[in-house]
Amino acid sequence: MEGKTRIESERVKINPLRIFPNILLEKILKKICFQGPAIRYMPRWGLQKNVENLTKGNVVAYYAYALDMHNIQEQRSLRFGIYGGGVGMHRKVCFITLGGILFLLCVGSLFFGRYPLSPGRICAFFLSSPGEEEPILRTLLWEVRFPRIGGALCVGGALAVSGAAYQNLFRNPLVSPGILGVSAGASFGAALGMLWGCSWSGIQGMAFLCALLAVGESFLIFYFLGRRSMVVLVLGGMVVSALFQAFLSLVKFVADPLDTLPGITFWLMGGLSRMNRGDLASLMLPLLGGMGCFILFRWQIHGLSLGEEEARALGIPLGKIRCLVILGSTLMTAVAISVSGIIGWIGLLIPHVARVLVGSSFPALLPASFLLGGIFLLLVDDLGRIMSPGEIPLGILTSLVGAPFFVLLLAKARKEWN
Repeated sequence: MEGKTRIESERVKINPLRIFPNILLEKILKKICFQGPAIRYMPRWGLQKNVENLTKGNVVAYYAYALDMHNIQEQRSLRFGIYGGGVGMHRKVCFITLGGILFLLCVGSLFFGRYPLSPGRICAFFLSSPGEEEPILRTLLWEVRFPRIGGALCVGGALAVSGAAYQNLFRNPLVSPGILGVSAGASFGAALGMLWGCSWSGIQGMAFLCALLAVGESFLIFYFLGRRSMVVLVLGGMVVSALFQAFLSLVKFVADPLDTLPGITFWLMGGLSRMNRGDLASLMLPLLGGMGCFILFRWQIHGLSLGEEEARALGIPLGKIRCLVILGSTLMTAVAISVSGIIGWIGLLIPHVARVLVGSSFPALLPASFLLGGIFLLLVDDLGRIMSPGEIPLGILTSLVGAPFFVLLLAKARKEWN
């Protein structure tokens, strides 16, 4: 009897229109009540069993989930909790498949490069006792190949996740991580570091700081001129990008054409040829910080895609969540660009591919974008090492691969984006 009471208490039929008198919220909730006002929910994510304690604040995650399921499970009852049925199984299969592909690419990337390795030598290296490995092979794997593979995974994942977060924030599928000037700022910082003769770590530090400075200036323009409109933030990013591009051109104009200028040009084309264990370690803290914030607030970030009025009605603190998205995306993009140079198309293309696979829900889009970004950049890096002994810069290859593929994707999925 007690178990039956508990089960019945977990499936409470409520009338949200009676609990929330707000007219706008009523309109929102009507959209997710498919065939009537009754909604079933399971108190698995912190919803109170007592209907009277259900507030606007703790319905945020519920509505974000319900909105995502609206087009997938139409004419079905909604259950608040883990994705069920075919949708959940489809996403699990996608994540497992992407993880397997990424693992195979990581293993295969050990074989390619200027010094090719056979599978037998690599297996013998891992099976040998400590101290008995070949010194050259140990140096090649631990100092070159492993950091480069890890760098491709982290850089590609960071750019893809940042692009997905920005597209969700601005509700625009054509937004990329450089929209607020982070790419232009990092380019100017790296060029200035080369002009001053800084070390490689100093150049990376200059690129990172100038990237943060550029985004900070864009945000200041937004804060003082139009905090109520995201258009002002985008326009501020365009202004700051143009300003730092002018500064970059000035640095290139005064740089030594025989020494410094070729280095600046090559850095702007992007690449992972200088990736080492120190660079990989510097990537981890901003990447983990940004990803952690996005995971903790994934449902509120997903609610931003509804629009300002709807998000406010659901109790989402727009200002805090926007700042969180901008800060996390800026940190990940800035540190990725500082160690790899300018690598385009990942933050624009990969989120669209992820949406085709797992849908537009940000909690599902987050891991899918990270895995796809790592797969794409690692694959392009392998192609660059195979096609030419001099390693074709990654920025060139990502543009050659990404632009035609994006056109095909646009032609296939334009109805969904509209």
